[in-house]
Amino acid sequence: MIEGLFLLILGCMIAYEIAKAAGFGKACAVLSIAGIMAHELAHAIGCVIFRVKIHEVSFLQMEWVGGKFGQLNGSVHHGEVRSAFAAIVIALAPLIGGLLWLLLIVHGVSAVQASGADPVYTLLLLVLAFSVASTARPSIPDCSNMLATARKYPGQFFMALLGMLAGGLAWWCLVPPLVEGWNVVACVAAVLVPGWALSKGYQKARGQ
Repeated sequence: MIEGLFLLILGCMIAYEIAKAAGFGKACAVLSIAGIMAHELAHAIGCVIFRVKIHEVSFLQMEWVGGKFGQLNGSVHHGEVRSAFAAIVIALAPLIGGLLWLLLIVHGVSAVQASGADPVYTLLLLVLAFSVASTARPSIPDCSNMLATARKYPGQFFMALLGMLAGGLAWWCLVPPLVEGWNVVACVAAVLVPGWALSKGYQKARGQ
């Protein structure tokens, strides 16, 4: 199932960019409101988990270019991240959160259809899925913040990536037969836990 969620995210991102290029920027902005808020909330939760000080959170900002509407976005301004693994997770938090949100939305769609409820609820859930999926990718500032920490702690960063890659490959090859929802959760854990363990071990060994 997780492969399907990744393909859904990729497809929605591509469709979003095509629609913007075709002149439907305002419509895309409206559709992305829920996704932008989920994106910034994921960053904020990542900061809280790793005890990174949050200076300011803006869930929705409107940009104007030449006096005309440009786009909607959000931001989380936080303090210094002292762990490369934490920087990776905070940067990728919207993608991780997007997968989990989409998992809930998929189950919601199935439940609505099984109950025979008004199709409008299914449509609303599908719009929400598009909004979350199309904004799940890390932004350029997200990647810049992550790479800034990587340059400061290159050893930690390498060990974190190595652990995450090894965990992902192990999950891919040895994944047990799980219920679809737990399969997604298990994949996220299988990728993150080894990355955290190797990075933390290196951090302690180097006294960082």
